[in-house]
Amino acid sequence: MFSFVFTDFQSHVPFLCYSACCMVQRFNTIPWSNHANLQTLIQMVLQRLSDPALLVQIEASKALRFLIELDSSETTLTPVLPQILAEYFRIMNEIGKAKIYTCELIGLIYRLITKFNNEMQ
Repeated sequence: MFSFVFTDFQSHVPFLCYSACCMVQRFNTIPWSNHANLQTLIQMVLQRLSDPALLVQIEASKALRFLIELDSSETTLTPVLPQILAEYFRIMNEIGKAKIYTCELIGLIYRLITKFNNEMQ
């Protein structure tokens, strides 16, 4: 994953960024032997939340759901929780009435709140 997917996150081609986010979702059960690579991946996904392409933003938010489940993600995500929530609400606003995406983002926000409820005071 490190060799191919990480480079796609840095691409200026929306399809490659979209595909990289899809790969995070597809291979979410891979055990991470290198904690630094996981932290880098989380940072890359967070950057894609503000990608110019809306579909990349949506896929990044979906990919983040799988990364949230990892115990080692808390150290990276906790300091930026307000920004993540702001990005999710901004994406929901851009999506408008596209119910399929809005429902999924609401589920992601719910998961963030339940996972980090102690940090959100």
